[in-house]
Amino acid sequence: MSEGRTDIKKGIFRRVRVLYALFFFVGMLIAGKILYLQYGPKGPALRNKGTTITYERVKLEASFEPQPETEAVGQGAEETALRVWRFEVPPRSEKIVRYRVTARAPADMPLDPGR
Repeated sequence: MSEGRTDIKKGIFRRVRVLYALFFFVGMLIAGKILYLQYGPKGPALRNKGTTITYERVKLEASFEPQPETEAVGQGAEETALRVWRFEVPPRSEKIVRYRVTARAPADMPLDPGR
């Protein structure tokens, strides 16, 4: 009876060792891939992509109806153009302000509108 139990235990232990070896091997493959990506031939280019602005070729155009006044807010590099509409709205009436923003990207750059 104990002979059968030891065979079962040996079989289970053998499977566990195979799984440990497999997990270790896969872990080493992942670590090797990370090191290759970081320090391989394309490593510096991949690291520089994290600090490079990639959307500068996208052009945004805005159109308004009616045209707003533009006021400068801030100073120096912090200066921003502020759009201001000044009009009166009589009671029980409405005033519609229409605006449109158009984004244009080159054909080789897919643009995701982010829904």
